[in-house]
Amino acid sequence: MIEMQDPVKTIKELLYDGWFTSGALDRYDITWRFGPPVNPANRFNDAEMSFEFDSLTEARRKRTLARSKAMRVVTADFWMRSNPDSDRETLKTNMQTMVDKVDTLITASETAATNLDFIYVGTGPRNLDRVDEGYVRTQMEIVCVHQK
Repeated sequence: MIEMQDPVKTIKELLYDGWFTSGALDRYDITWRFGPPVNPANRFNDAEMSFEFDSLTEARRKRTLARSKAMRVVTADFWMRSNPDSDRETLKTNMQTMVDKVDTLITASETAATNLDFIYVGTGPRNLDRVDEGYVRTQMEIVCVHQK
């Protein structure tokens, strides 16, 4: 039996591979990580942006010999560091550009993502900014449908 790649890893790789390679939102200037959100003070690793991918739901376990559909929701958190000198308008514009790019990449890969039958953007984007704590944050949920 072939082991299926984790949908969280699939989504992270899909976004990383399709991301910008130059400009203000260059993929090499972003910290890409798996797991639940961590302490914002430790998040950025000398980068101004951080993308974090985690699973909101566990895949349904197979209960019969027949194949069954499973749905898994992957959360994607996009963080940008702010400071007193940050131009709030530029931060918001960059965040919207990131959200639009994620939406475009997911839509373009709806039926072509590794080991997944169908993916789409669920709820989101959710604005979770904490400017007083030094960051802006947006969260999106990406629904992954696959066979078990």
